[in-house]
Amino acid sequence: MSDVNVNIIIEMKADIASIKSTLDTMVNTNNTAIKSWESVQSAHHRLNKLEKDMEKLEDGQNWLPKLITACVMTTIVGGLVGFAVSKMIV
Repeated sequence: MSDVNVNIIIEMKADIASIKSTLDTMVNTNNTAIKSWESVQSAHHRLNKLEKDMEKLEDGQNWLPKLITACVMTTIVGGLVGFAVSKMIV
């Protein structure tokens, strides 16, 4: 073989090694992108769940006015019944 052919073969081997290295980098980048996408989807799912939980919490915050209203109504009804019973006994 001539020196030119040997040099061409050496350059081709170097190019092939470079292509293999680039391909490995691309595969690693693709794997990283897939893992990142899965992580983003998981985080999005958790955020949606958190949003639903916050809505439930906000809906549940109106229990205090309802409790106070029920207590006042019970006190009034109890007072009226007590007053009526005291008038019947006398």
